[in-house]
Amino acid sequence: MKAQLSPKAGGLTMTNPFENCETIDETMFMVLDLAGPEGLKELLAEVDLDREDLSQASDKLKAAGLVDGAQLLRDAAKEAPTRAAREISRIMADPLPANRKCYFREGWGRGYFSVDDLIVAGVDPQEFESITKAVSKARQR
Repeated sequence: MKAQLSPKAGGLTMTNPFENCETIDETMFMVLDLAGPEGLKELLAEVDLDREDLSQASDKLKAAGLVDGAQLLRDAAKEAPTRAAREISRIMADPLPANRKCYFREGWGRGYFSVDDLIVAGVDPQEFESITKAVSKARQR
């Protein structure tokens, strides 16, 4: 934050340079502007973003001509988990098989993740079979 004189407040006030940032790319741009590439690297080491979010932000920075910042985001995206992997991991942590089945059926039915995503995540074969049956049944309706 930087200090500014505020005539309305009658003195020194602190302003948050990030208060108008509404998207990841806007936040990344602001960090790049305020702290440079090293600041962006530090932020990327601390945040927990998925591959898709980082890739989209990278594309937007690149379109704005910030090629170096875009490359930092692209490199971070390569190491980040996919959105599907994150969601599957969250579902797998649920201790109730009925909940997992429901969440998997909903996610797969909506196209949030694919059969390959479920296989890579190590979904139990029996659970996988029940998911595919439930999704097939739902699609027939």
